[in-house]
Amino acid sequence: MDGADASVTRQGDGTVPRSDRHVDSATVVIDPKLPRDIREALVRASERLVPYQGPVPAPTTPPNGARGCAFFAGIFLVVAIAGVGAGNGAVAYTMLVFAGASMLMTMLGRPSTREVEAAHAPVTEHRRYVLPSTDIDAEHWKLWKRAVDARNKIAGADVVNDGRIDSVQIAEVLPQRLWDIAERLARLAEVRARHQEILDGVPPDDPDVAPGRD
Repeated sequence: MDGADASVTRQGDGTVPRSDRHVDSATVVIDPKLPRDIREALVRASERLVPYQGPVPAPTTPPNGARGCAFFAGIFLVVAIAGVGAGNGAVAYTMLVFAGASMLMTMLGRPSTREVEAAHAPVTEHRRYVLPSTDIDAEHWKLWKRAVDARNKIAGADVVNDGRIDSVQIAEVLPQRLWDIAERLARLAEVRARHQEILDGVPPDDPDVAPGRD
């Protein structure tokens, strides 16, 4: 493998941006049929992507910095009620103001839908993306590199850069073809890994499991 740092390329957007004209063999491949917002969520969560064969963890929720504010809002509200019971309107009013401010900070500090989506996407969309460095067998790496090189040559061709052919069609076809190849290689690697688990301890030349000869 070429050892390049894994990255994620935006695919299927209808154009071939110059930043995406070249990808390396370690570029994470995302199913272009996914909605654009989901693909972008996976791009944002690239460091938390799960290998194709890997166990799928439970979705993680982004840190919620508003929990402390909610705790203090509860305390202020209790003190305000106590102030009312003691007949101290000034304290009650002040505590209500603090409680209201804390509740507002609680609402503002909650993770946004976009942040939650990005955090959950690596799990909810598992197997809709492939990490070539871990999901493709070493013996198929040359085949994968040839596919990536072919993709780069097409995307960077002069006829594409000069607009002499339909770049929109190229932008739609290339991601789909690259995804088809990556997914099939990942599935093949998964089958082989499971085969090795089933035959754990059995020599490959065992007559019961070795390929038959005519």
